This record gives sequence, C-alpha cells and structure tokens, in this order.
Amino acid sequence: MGAVIRRSLLVTAGAVLLLATSHAQTGATSSITGTPTTTAIVTALGNALGGVSNIKKIQTIYFEYKELSVHALPTGDIQPMQMRLHLVGREWLTAAGDDRSESRSTGAMAPPMLQVFQAGSSPQGWLLVGDQGFPSGNSTGALQGPDLTREISHVYWTTFAYLTTSGIPGTMKYKPTGGLDYLLVMQPNGGEQINAYLDKTTFLPVKVQIEDGTYNMILEPKDWKFVDGVRFPFHMTVHIFDAQLTLQYLFTKIALNVTPPKGAFTQPTPAI
Repeated sequence: MGAVIRRSLLVTAGAVLLLATSHAQTGATSSITGTPTTTAIVTALGNALGGVSNIKKIQTIYFEYKELSVHALPTGDIQPMQMRLHLVGREWLTAAGDDRSESRSTGAMAPPMLQVFQAGSSPQGWLLVGDQGFPSGNSTGALQGPDLTREISHVYWTTFAYLTTSGIPGTMKYKPTGGLDYLLVMQPNGGEQINAYLDKTTFLPVKVQIEDGTYNMILEPKDWKFVDGVRFPFHMTVHIFDAQLTLQYLFTKIALNVTPPKGAFTQPTPAI
C-alpha cells in the first residue's frame, strides 16, 4: 500500500499490493469458459477480491506497516555491499483518489517523510522530508513529472478504481500472453501503465508491474486475508530494478472506512 523509498523514489506503495511467484493462493469464485474477454477477466478479478459490491462500500482505506529496504551499493569488491533500513509507516486513501502517507526510520535519526496527494480534474501532490520540501519541485516539494504520474498509478491500483469507476479514471484491456497468467493492461489517466498479471485459477493478482521506459517496479504480494469482506495482501515484496532496491512490507493493520485526520489531504506546509 506506502513507504519511505516509495516516496523518495516515488514508487508510491503504498500502499498501495500484489504477488508474483506463488500460484498457490485461495481460489476465486469465478471461471472463464471460451475465449477470455476483458469484461470476463475484470469480473473474475472483482469476485476474487471479495466482490465489487463490497469494494464499492469502501470510502477510505487505512494501512499501518513495517518496511525493510535493502539497497545494493556499487563496489569494486567481489562481495556486494548493502544498505538496510527499517521503517514504519501509515497511509490513508479515499475512494475519490486522495492519499496521505507518513513514514519514519525506526533506528537512524532520519527525519520523517510525509506525502499528500489530491486527485480530481488536476491531480497534485507534495512531499516533505522533515520540515523541508523534497527537491522534486518547488519549496513545498510539489510533485511533478514521473513523481506525479507514478503516484497516480499507485492510487489508481490501491483504491480499486479499475473496479469501482470512481476516483481516478482509466482504461483496461486484456492482452493474451500464452502463459500461466491473464494480463490486464491498465492505463490510469495521467499515470504510468500498469501490467496486472492474474493467476488463471484464482484470478488473484500474482504480479504487478509499473514502468515508464526508464523505471521498472514489480510488486509481489502474498498472505491474502479478508478485511470486511475484501481481500488484501498482508505481505508484499517490491523490486525496483533500476535502483537495485528491494523492499519487504509487513502490513500490521488494514482497516476500511476509518475517518482520516482533519485536513489530511490539504497542501502541507514545511513542518511535520
């Protein structure tokens, strides 16, 4: 669902949530006979996640998580060096597409990070590190360029906008692969392309890829559990290949329809 590295590299995860290697997940309630179509696959995905009727009841999603990030550092030695960082965070999202993520290191005296995103006809967002705007825009850390488009994709996926048609709009299309998965190609308005691979038996996501030609991120979720009738993965691995970065997320709490803090999605000022 969000994390410090997702914020700093603008992989926004959140919290955003999906698994790649294991196909031994809980079965879905749908099956597809005959030639697969986009509509049939999207319907099966909705059923696997708990049903569109349950998903449409969601007004807000709240995550709490622990994160371990491992960054491979370049070195001339045979044994590669690694930088490991432990973080904790929390994130609020709304069905309308707004997002607030807070994270901090559990060990190092690093400043906390805050990202706020507002959806709507002209999406915008801001990122602060401590009391300073992150250098990706103006003095308030305004998101722009790839930072903004990746956040749009994160919110589109994490808020189930592809099933509810609320929040951030976008398009979907089934693309045959000839493999073990169904591939749905999603294109959020203003965001990066999302390739969602679904297990052909369970219809649960087994891999989600976001890339823009210079950036390649793969999400691998597992440990799916129901929260108020909707399935979420409680563990997720994220690979950011161009940055040689791997992140492990353990979601310690996922709750639906929790009231966000007052002013959670307004433009922040330098002071967390």
